[in-house]
Amino acid sequence: MDATKRLEHFASIIDGWFWETDTDHRFVYLSASVEQITGVPAEWHYGKSRTELRSEHIGDAQWQSHMEALDQRQPFSNFVFKRVGPDGARWLSTSGEPIFDAAGTFMGYRGVARDVTNEIILSERTEWFSAIFDQINESIAIWDENDHMVICNKAFRELNRGVEVVLTPGTTYEAYLRECVAQNHFPDAESDTEGWIAERLERHRNPTGTFEIRRQDDQVFQIDEQRLDGGQIALVASDISGLKRVETDMQAARETAEQANRAKTEFLASMSHEIRTPMTGVLGISDLLLKTSLTDEQKNYIDSIQISGRGLLGIINDILDQSKIEAGKLDVEKIGFQLRPVIDEAISHFTPQTREKDLWLTVAVDDEIPAGVHGDPTRIRQVLFNLIGNAIKFTSSGGIAIHVTQREDECVHFQIKDTGEGIATEAQDNLFEQFRQADASTSRRFGGSGLGLSICKSLIELMDGEIGFDSTDGQGSTFWFQLPLTRIDDFDDTAEADDRAISESIVAGKRLQILVAEDNEINQMIISAILTELGHGHYIVENGRDAVEAVHKAAYDIILMDIRMPEMDGMQALRAIRDAGGAPAALPIIALTADISTDHLRMYNDLGFNAISHKPVDVRELTEAINTAIGEDIHTMRNLRPRA
Repeated sequence: MDATKRLEHFASIIDGWFWETDTDHRFVYLSASVEQITGVPAEWHYGKSRTELRSEHIGDAQWQSHMEALDQRQPFSNFVFKRVGPDGARWLSTSGEPIFDAAGTFMGYRGVARDVTNEIILSERTEWFSAIFDQINESIAIWDENDHMVICNKAFRELNRGVEVVLTPGTTYEAYLRECVAQNHFPDAESDTEGWIAERLERHRNPTGTFEIRRQDDQVFQIDEQRLDGGQIALVASDISGLKRVETDMQAARETAEQANRAKTEFLASMSHEIRTPMTGVLGISDLLLKTSLTDEQKNYIDSIQISGRGLLGIINDILDQSKIEAGKLDVEKIGFQLRPVIDEAISHFTPQTREKDLWLTVAVDDEIPAGVHGDPTRIRQVLFNLIGNAIKFTSSGGIAIHVTQREDECVHFQIKDTGEGIATEAQDNLFEQFRQADASTSRRFGGSGLGLSICKSLIELMDGEIGFDSTDGQGSTFWFQLPLTRIDDFDDTAEADDRAISESIVAGKRLQILVAEDNEINQMIISAILTELGHGHYIVENGRDAVEAVHKAAYDIILMDIRMPEMDGMQALRAIRDAGGAPAALPIIALTADISTDHLRMYNDLGFNAISHKPVDVRELTEAINTAIGEDIHTMRNLRPRA
């Protein structure tokens, strides 16, 4: 082995390298081992001056002093600096002497450099550990890069009573584990000691974060192992036994609550379906009866049936709305609309009731109210209906005055004032709570679910508004709410005006062949009557399985698919038709459902239904759904919304 290779070998053994520079302090030689430590090949340094390679971590004063020594051709020793390599920051130490030829001419410098990271880190941290280590409440121990214990604090020694013999510097981590297992510190190691130790050694040598470990007496500790810059491993053990007990209790409570919430959701969905399905029959058949020859008395009876049916649907919707509010799943929209028609609709709706009770009903809308505003007309209408309905319900003489004013902050203020019996003082504080009414007799005298005002408050708050009331027992009540409704100065009300021009006639532009999957006989009758009146051909099956078979036996333009059916429900039938391929797989399919849960409706869309039509079946909604699913305005009438 020649001298150069021998020197390079020596350098690699000491975790360092040799170097040489010329008279301008440019590197002309470095031993190959420099790459192992710095990550940069020796050749890369050639021709570069010391100044060019200066580490950004060397201070100006330190560098100036070093360069002055070089300019004075002085030897230097242990010039320590930090350099960032592929494995992170490393501390390096270099020493060198000037080279002169036989004539005394300066030829450059020769020297050696080595990695002193471990020495620096240990030196810096030893004093720090000595001063405060034992004052830390957490149990801490440090092993060096070769898995020998360096130090542990007082808390760690107390945690490991009985194994003090292995808590001394130089003890390997494996020896520590084996002694702990021998003293029964880790119950989980009893069934497979060697496997448990092997798993712990692997986790210790390649730490990936925190984990939990069970000690005797059911103590649970969170272990956090981290590899330090110098290769050492720090272990921190925290007693989380109390936290785990609380966590277990909370998890059990959470699971119970989630189970109850799932049960509630399913119950509400089932109740919605079970009540809405027969209500489809009640309202649908009554609609069909109204189109037949009836006496005035018979028409009054049927009108009463429809009023009662829609009242029941209102209660169902209140319950479902409250459920969605509690779950944080009730959304409000912000669209352009005309406010006056919404108010007029509420007045028109309640006029028959006020006449029946011989009450007056007045409305005053300030001229400052803009023609168009941004907001949620559906939810505003819902609040108005609720508050006006309550005012009529609790007023036996006199009447109700509605006043709508524009505030300076772009808030619209609604006031509903009645001459009713007022609200007792003791009942006022809780009036907006769920299932609350003025007193226990209110429900018996006037009916209602006690959800209306609670829902109104939630809706108003969702729309960033306020709601309140003033009332004196025996002297009437004034309920008010205000909403930030942004003015639309150039609002085009043509489309909305056309939409309010209600026509009794819906015309089908062409005849469709429609497959209807519906298990309820009354609903079959109603849907059949609607489709026949529209001029469409149709074929009815009683379940999803029959629907899957039917689409392969005849040609259809569209399918009306009930969601809940025996043998195979609508969702399963949809998947079966789509998966079968062929022409039927591309058929537009409309979901017929009594379910109004937002999550379920979103699920139906995600499954691939082309549109949704709710029960009780509404002719206008159904024809709009057909238009949407087919992608063509087949059904038209003056107030039918165009396809989106």
